Amino acid sequence: LAPENRHPTQVEDVSDALQWLYDNAPRFDIDPQRIGGWGYSAGAHLILMAGLDRQQAPYLNGIVAGGTPADLTAWPNSPLVFGLIGEKLVDAEQTWREASPVNHVSEQSPPVFLYHGQWDKLVEPEQMTFMQEALEAKSVPVETYTVKFTGHIGAYLLAGGAERKAVAFLSQRNDNVAAAK
Repeated sequence: LAPENRHPTQVEDVSDALQWLYDNAPRFDIDPQRIGGWGYSAGAHLILMAGLDRQQAPYLNGIVAGGTPADLTAWPNSPLVFGLIGEKLVDAEQTWREASPVNHVSEQSPPVFLYHGQWDKLVEPEQMTFMQEALEAKSVPVETYTVKFTGHIGAYLLAGGAERKAVAFLSQRNDNVAAAK
């Protein structure tokens, strides 16, 4: 955890966990083409960072990300981001950009489902828009869902509609894999 461990340690941990899952997929009878990732808030940040880059395995079939901090440069004075990076934006702008999921989208990135609380004051709803625009700019399939009348914690605890749509989104990705076989 930050600040004891700085970026990119957390992303490397998630990438290592995904690699372990792929390496052990046969042992647990898991189809590696049907593995998706899901995270909320810092977890959404990490699964996007680990899963958007499909230049090397492991690959995710789809990503669900809620309350996503997508562009860390939007918070130049954030003690949370400072704790993650260890330097101020003015002193380490490139690192702040590299730690932002919006800058890791490629044409090969997996489809993404984004959801966000309408009244989120911790991670503003514009962050979902930033991520959506970055995905659309690279023609990556993206769906969004706004959890009405909730903030950051409320969207995490009361996102039943978002969760149902996200499960359907991931199921569709798996159906596409099955149809291609």
